[in-house]
Amino acid sequence: MLNQEVKEKLSDENLSSIYSDDKRILVDKCDNFFQDIGLLFHDLNKPMFTSNCWVEIIMFCKKWQEKNDKKLHLGTPFYWLSISYFLMHDFDKATVCIYDAFLEDKINNHTDPQMPASGFLSFKNDPNFNDYGLIEELREFVNRRLEIFSSNNPTFNWQKFEVNFLSKQTKKYLGLKILFFNSITILSAILRPMPEARVKSETSLFMIDCLMSAILPKAIILKADRGPTPEIDNNISKNSNSDSSKKPYKSSASSRI
Repeated sequence: MLNQEVKEKLSDENLSSIYSDDKRILVDKCDNFFQDIGLLFHDLNKPMFTSNCWVEIIMFCKKWQEKNDKKLHLGTPFYWLSISYFLMHDFDKATVCIYDAFLEDKINNHTDPQMPASGFLSFKNDPNFNDYGLIEELREFVNRRLEIFSSNNPTFNWQKFEVNFLSKQTKKYLGLKILFFNSITILSAILRPMPEARVKSETSLFMIDCLMSAILPKAIILKADRGPTPEIDNNISKNSNSDSSKKPYKSSASSRI
């Protein structure tokens, strides 16, 4: 899938040249390197082709890592692989890859909301992320549903949702944000094309299952309003323990292709 020019750039010599023991230098060199490589093939009008190319690049890099026992910063490849999967509506793979991108940033002590992966999971609408409008669409989708809900419960709105959940960066919230993010991307794809009347009356079991997956974040917000609640605390604890047993492969982000 990769053309010869890209394969030559992924030589052992070139990959060795972007490695550094200094994490800040490593991040900058790797991000710039993969951005330049992406320019040779990156075309999100052809997301399947683009995703296949990024998968091959990641495999090249992992082989180099195993051979040299060193860790490159693969944030950019995982970020763009995630965007490609989103455009293909493969939301499970997209969520795993954006999480991988987040983990790459975490490994290199770079998990502030200004980074694309962290910003993506926080629904942060930043034009510098170059996310092809995906976050803006998801924000609009979630906000519309919150407006419907808030008609009966005015204390539950976007501002409170953002402050008490989306903006949180701690490990306690990460698993819940991943779960919520995945559920919302699926629901958005299902509900967005439907007339409003059908959206309100739709009762398919699949959609109910997705909605149930998004209940815990709501519980967190209610907990913040009402103070500690043993039942909610126990449920969150169980969910966090379950999430912590899963160890998806590593990754981060940069984004200016």
